Amino acid sequence: MTFLTPEQRQTLHLICDTLIPALPLVDPDEPAFYGLAGSDLELAAALEANLLVASSEANRTQLQMVLNLLESAVFNGLSVRLPYAFRDMTLEERTSLLRSWANSPLPAARQFFQSLKRLALFLFYSMMPAGRANPAWEALGYPEPPAVNPPVGSIRPLMIDQPTTLSTDVLVI
Repeated sequence: MTFLTPEQRQTLHLICDTLIPALPLVDPDEPAFYGLAGSDLELAAALEANLLVASSEANRTQLQMVLNLLESAVFNGLSVRLPYAFRDMTLEERTSLLRSWANSPLPAARQFFQSLKRLALFLFYSMMPAGRANPAWEALGYPEPPAVNPPVGSIRPLMIDQPTTLSTDVLVI
């Protein structure tokens, strides 16, 4: 289930790739995760799914309004002097816009930036795409989680179909 329009989802996708961009590898010894972008793990979809479950309708409506505003060249021109829709900006311009929101004198702009940044980074580093280890974990020296082994023997409940007296050494209620 989704609550964003395709245009809003694209803007959120660009925000994720701005917060977590793929960086060019200069040195072959650099960890490969520098080349990972938020979109490589479908971060925008994960954000939307988590916000649908964990946020109120009012908060989701505010997010939709902000995503719509970011696609307004007039709004961006007046607020941060970048007269382009967010989708038409370069990575550097998008980064500049988000930094201006991070340091804004307006508490709502700072709160939006901090909330989205924290949730995006948390999801990026904690997600296990398709049940596999996160590609960033190896570069960070984080081990894969242990395999979950099913219990060796299952407990079969005692079926009581007639009056029965039970005894026990311990009873926990």
